[in-house]
Amino acid sequence: MNDKSSVHFQELTENEKTSKLSQFIRNGGELVVWEKGSKERLKLKAYELKELNLYCSKGSSSIEAKEVLYSFELNGLSFFGTAELGEIDKTNILLNCEKKLFKSERRSNFRLLTFPHHRVFIKFPLEQEEAQEGNVIGMKLGMSETGLFKKFLSLVEEGDQEDSMVGNSFRVLDLSVTGASFRVGGLESKFFEQTTKFSDLELVFNRKKVNIPGAEVVYNVEMISDSNSGHIYKVGVKFSGIDVNLDQELGALINSVLRDFETEFEDFVE
Repeated sequence: MNDKSSVHFQELTENEKTSKLSQFIRNGGELVVWEKGSKERLKLKAYELKELNLYCSKGSSSIEAKEVLYSFELNGLSFFGTAELGEIDKTNILLNCEKKLFKSERRSNFRLLTFPHHRVFIKFPLEQEEAQEGNVIGMKLGMSETGLFKKFLSLVEEGDQEDSMVGNSFRVLDLSVTGASFRVGGLESKFFEQTTKFSDLELVFNRKKVNIPGAEVVYNVEMISDSNSGHIYKVGVKFSGIDVNLDQELGALINSVLRDFETEFEDFVE
């Protein structure tokens, strides 16, 4: 396995494999089959599972290889395996799935470098009540401070002003399902002291908006700047309140700009 891969493949037990294949049949049975190293993909529809053999109907296309890779989607997750391929007749194929089956997911700690190639912003609430306990604070800004925020953004986001949100939005440098880092100016950095907590954030990923329940500042360090905009700081936050659905949504956004799972699986089975 390639340790540098951003994808984690988890092997299923025999009972899990049988269960997932049975669910897969009940959910429509659509899968993709291909020969390792080939760009050609064969779409099949499995209609029966018997002793780990998938009985599939196919179209006019075919694959000559006996050993193939296959994948299917189930409940938002991707599954991959290797199988022996046999032809029953001109319209039906038998896929022997006795070999290992894997569930794939992106590593939770994988961070996508979003700047400068992807337009990702993190937006903090402009007004937020201070919590009675702890140091959960909000961005309570006066008009003059808001103006400074806008000026800062205009300096660091030249050419991106039409996409920059008002005052409390910052350009994300890297992103994972567990957190993000972004840059701020010297005036803004005082709002992001370490362990400071925020709630009700908004992440904008290539114009798609995602609500983040909360975040905590884990670091705030000065960056080397080659502009005339003054001191610039890199702030890292850890997301909080992330449920399974939101975790999958964030993962899907990150996955959308990374290598596809099929290519990753080919590397994995080398």
